[in-house]
Amino acid sequence: MGRGFFPWLAFLAGLQMAAFGQLIPNDAQYHKQWALNNDGTFRPFTGNPVVKAGADMAMQKAWEIQTGDSSIIIGILDTGCKWKHKEFEGRIWKNRKEIPGNHVDDDGNGYADDSIGWNFVSNNGDITDNQGHGTGMASLIGANGNNGIGFAGMDWKCKLMILKVTDDTDLALNQNVAKAIHYAVDNGARIINFSLGGQANSNVLNSAVEYAQSKNVLVVASTGNAGVDSIEYPARFEYCLAVGSTDPDDSRSQTFLEGGGSNYGAGIDVVAPGNFIYELDYLTDTEYEYLSGGTSNSTAYVSGLAALLLAQDPSRKPADLRAIIQETADDQVGKAAEDTPGWDRYHGYGRINAFRALSKMGTSIRIAAGRRKPLEGNGVFFPPSLYAGTAGLRPGAGARLWDVRGKVIDRVGNANGGSTPDPNAWSRLARGTPIIYSTEGLRN
Repeated sequence: MGRGFFPWLAFLAGLQMAAFGQLIPNDAQYHKQWALNNDGTFRPFTGNPVVKAGADMAMQKAWEIQTGDSSIIIGILDTGCKWKHKEFEGRIWKNRKEIPGNHVDDDGNGYADDSIGWNFVSNNGDITDNQGHGTGMASLIGANGNNGIGFAGMDWKCKLMILKVTDDTDLALNQNVAKAIHYAVDNGARIINFSLGGQANSNVLNSAVEYAQSKNVLVVASTGNAGVDSIEYPARFEYCLAVGSTDPDDSRSQTFLEGGGSNYGAGIDVVAPGNFIYELDYLTDTEYEYLSGGTSNSTAYVSGLAALLLAQDPSRKPADLRAIIQETADDQVGKAAEDTPGWDRYHGYGRINAFRALSKMGTSIRIAAGRRKPLEGNGVFFPPSLYAGTAGLRPGAGARLWDVRGKVIDRVGNANGGSTPDPNAWSRLARGTPIIYSTEGLRN
């Protein structure tokens, strides 16, 4: 389906949702990106994953709402980046206060020639990727979308701050990572993507994460790829958003392409697609066949979603971003034994849904139960804004109620004049279903 829209406008404490069509990017390799749009036909060149249509992040509808903002900066702490690739044209963060190549710390921040980022391993401005992991993460977060080539990233406009923290053996020293976090925060990053991790705790690293939190910077980190009941650090820290991985059928990734599986356990927040993911290859500018699996990919997707949420509302703080991402995740889409109702140790709050996340503005209404019982005794909560809204209706007029599920928008009933919805409208709503309402054309 191409672009389109429903002719209704929904308002709820500032919620504005005018278009529910789909923006389908023209990137040449987009058909390989099942995580963004899964029509059930995905077939990688290797492996034979189970594929389920709809097991995706609903990006085509999400992009109708938001494609990003160049004022939002994401710090990517990784192996560097193939930053001259066409897919990153105009997207790499630049330190405008620094004069490239003059070997002088022009802005006095302690880093000479940090014009496009910093290499905390070699202590210089060379952010070249000689391993590939960082290039892949940057592409999932922010490859230029709708440009006719390659892949589409989650966010098409944000700036990518490349901070190299791993050496040639894939080792990232905690002190280097901590320095990179401070650098990202002090130079304007709103999100820090850390698609790395380990089992060793570190006070130095935790202090850096707490510093980011104190400056309203969200740190997103991967749970790990050992397939065990243990969340790695820094994802285990209180102020990190911990992300696990799912397969093309929405089940937890139990076996990655390279072995291992998605770590789980206490502290996991959400999951996102992570296995059988195509991403940019650091060795070529023209080939698009690199396939990988891991919670690193999932983390990059969540960082991309967070950037879109900030583009929509830059005033959001880390707690706001965390709450929106958790509350709008799709629950009970994985295997029934693992993805149980509400939070669980395998999927957290569920697999992220970008459309639902971007559709959540202001106060939401959540149905605490969906039975044919009197509403007052049914745990159905309405914020004051809804009472004010319905009080403004003409006597006998109604407000349309819509169930927002990311895939369909379904009219479920009416709210009568005053503040009492029709009890029959709730009979088929599942517990926790978010709804919105429209009063267009119904006010005096």
